[in-house]
Amino acid sequence: MTENNKAGWFERYPFLTATIIMFAMFYFSHFTLSQAYKLGEKGMLGLVITVGIFYGFLALVFLYAGIKGKTPLWQNILGLCAGVCWWDFYGEMGDTLQADFGVTTGVSIGYGNIPFLVILGVIFILAIRYKAIAHPAILQWANFAYINWFGHVILLTVYYAPIFGGETPELGIKADCWDVWSGARLTTTFVIWGIYLLILLPLVLFKFRRSENMQLKIASAFWFVILFWSSFVEIPKKLVYMQLW
Repeated sequence: MTENNKAGWFERYPFLTATIIMFAMFYFSHFTLSQAYKLGEKGMLGLVITVGIFYGFLALVFLYAGIKGKTPLWQNILGLCAGVCWWDFYGEMGDTLQADFGVTTGVSIGYGNIPFLVILGVIFILAIRYKAIAHPAILQWANFAYINWFGHVILLTVYYAPIFGGETPELGIKADCWDVWSGARLTTTFVIWGIYLLILLPLVLFKFRRSENMQLKIASAFWFVILFWSSFVEIPKKLVYMQLW
């Protein structure tokens, strides 16, 4: 198959192309980070930091490639890939190094981020409204960075915020939260789960996916993946403990 034929297939199925790449990035990121953390627990902290720096470097590479991309499809997809790697560097590695390994990074992902994220969300919406973010790669990087961060905070708030009462097993504890969470925490979890499954996923699949706008179509692929991942991986493995990586 020639390069032109390959490009033609990708261009004909942009949502599917972006979805496959996002699922692969999600799985690879979770797997490599979990393995790095296990080695860090065995005293190989330098390797953990190296993996974090590597993802930070990859974020810059993907963002540069997206900015220099020749087609709107790859400009958007590479921007999302940059977002994945940025989150691995900042949100995943930065938070874990400080919380679990005692390395001061200044990063703490949790319900304390909500006021900042609300302000950042307003700024992001205004930036989109007034076209302050012009390049597709930068827009998709910002899209991933904000939505993924906000999605993490939603679930972490439900999992750990004291407002819901009852026990809250710490991250990494091998416990079925189904058995120990308060009624309020369980109810809130099921409400969020229902919103993801019954409202947001159909909205993405049956409206945004069909948009003629390339940016919205590619963005919807990421939204589909993060909603699917949250609904069928993250929430279930929290309710009933599962070791996936």
